[in-house]
Amino acid sequence: MPTGSGHLVLLHRGLALFLYRTAVLFIGACSFRFGDERVGPVFDERFARTEFTNNLEAIFTDQHRSPLQLGSAPHLKAALALTEMLESWVLAHELGHVLGHGKTFKTSHEVEFSADALGLELYRATLPTYLQHECAHHEDPIIRSMHVAAPHMFFHLALLIELFHPQELEDTHPHAYERSRRLWSKTAGDDATIALARQILAAFVHTTAPNRGIMP
Repeated sequence: MPTGSGHLVLLHRGLALFLYRTAVLFIGACSFRFGDERVGPVFDERFARTEFTNNLEAIFTDQHRSPLQLGSAPHLKAALALTEMLESWVLAHELGHVLGHGKTFKTSHEVEFSADALGLELYRATLPTYLQHECAHHEDPIIRSMHVAAPHMFFHLALLIELFHPQELEDTHPHAYERSRRLWSKTAGDDATIALARQILAAFVHTTAPNRGIMP
């Protein structure tokens, strides 16, 4: 939002909690190698989908569910890293709006596509932070690939939120899948990183498939 001397970017508390709970459920349902450690899933897939669906239904209410506990240190480290990546993308997109302030666009969709493109440049600059973070092993490929996949994970969640909460749908925003498609075309990275990112995204989409029909 504009302020007297600039802009103020805010992150919705309910959205932030939803992103954290989603990251915990996804990572907790995964079996993966993180650094030198190989770990199995903490939650089974059915449980993860049920909890995710409950979280999705409650995102715009005050009935925020408490995050689940991850007993595995590698799972917790990966979940925290993914949460920060998802939040970083949201903030980068909003800052993209700030950078694009004053430009002329023909449609509101062009405004959003521009914010995605500008935000992607800001988001890319956060990668070294994760590679140097205590939760990561230096140059860990899973961190690099999760970082590539995170914005597309958010677009997938945005689509589900729109389907479960049509009253919250803003027709000023283009379809989430089209935003994701355009962002992939601007993705930088080696083939192995991008291939792993697509695998992570496919697993995320599979794990976060709601286990109940779309609400009327």
